[in-house]
Amino acid sequence: MVDANEFYDLTDHPDVLSRLQDDVGTLIDKTGIYFRIFGRIKTSTSIAEKLVRKGDKYGPGGFKMQDLLGIRIVLYYLDDIDICRNILRSHFHLIERDSQVDLPESNDFSKVRMNLIFRLPREMAEAFPDKLWNDYPIDRTFEVQIRTTFSEGYHEVEHEVRYKHEQEWTSPSYYTYSRLLNSIYATLEMCDSTIIRILDDLAHEAYVEGDVEKMLRYKFRIRMENEHLSQPVLEAVHSRTVRQNIYLVDRAQYLSVISNSALLGVPLTADNIVLICGNILFSSKRLADLTPPDLAAQISAYKARKSQKRRRH
Repeated sequence: MVDANEFYDLTDHPDVLSRLQDDVGTLIDKTGIYFRIFGRIKTSTSIAEKLVRKGDKYGPGGFKMQDLLGIRIVLYYLDDIDICRNILRSHFHLIERDSQVDLPESNDFSKVRMNLIFRLPREMAEAFPDKLWNDYPIDRTFEVQIRTTFSEGYHEVEHEVRYKHEQEWTSPSYYTYSRLLNSIYATLEMCDSTIIRILDDLAHEAYVEGDVEKMLRYKFRIRMENEHLSQPVLEAVHSRTVRQNIYLVDRAQYLSVISNSALLGVPLTADNIVLICGNILFSSKRLADLTPPDLAAQISAYKARKSQKRRRH
């Protein structure tokens, strides 16, 4: 029997979790993506229970527990999941082979997991006693689970009801109940897709009406410090060509650009969205001329890094 008390002193480091959660949250927050973030360190009781429950999996020569520290990111929009993953993998070492990214069949409605395993930064791993890593099957890693607001509640219930009693739910007598649980997820998945479709339609209507501020709000779906365009930028986007080019910008591509370290920290304003698009994602001399020196310097740094990366490849 594993004694839970032996883990308490080894894992009682809430400061490490706080630092990790702040680092992850800051990375995502700087892109403007709407999200909530939660974190936890496994309790000594939970560690002991898991080592007993999955005793055949963990042990000498076997796997190691990789979720001592866990971060959960709950996103407002389904299409931010891949964007969020890419942001994290550009700043932390992702262990692909140990991560779980589900891609269900088209006729299969079951929960989609985005459980990513990252190497714990060295300074954080060193905050724990060496005994934790050397004497027990616990890895120097942390897990990030990425969910949407709609699916978050489902995953919580499903984890308690079905996942923790997996053997019981594999019984043929549970087949109908399992299908019913999956049908709930199918409904929530439709909700995730529908909300994006609604906002995309609203962005198109605003584009047709020539309301650029509204178009930016619905198209990019990010938290802005200032949703209003300055008069010079507003006059520039009255050009149908400029307005059309902004509307045709791929949102995921824009978020990929803004998550680059050269641009992290750029104030999230309607002006800056337009100016970054006009300097990087399409070419507009008029918008380039309106770009403030500080932002222009950051855009130049971004382009230089991209150019260096292309030359290396």
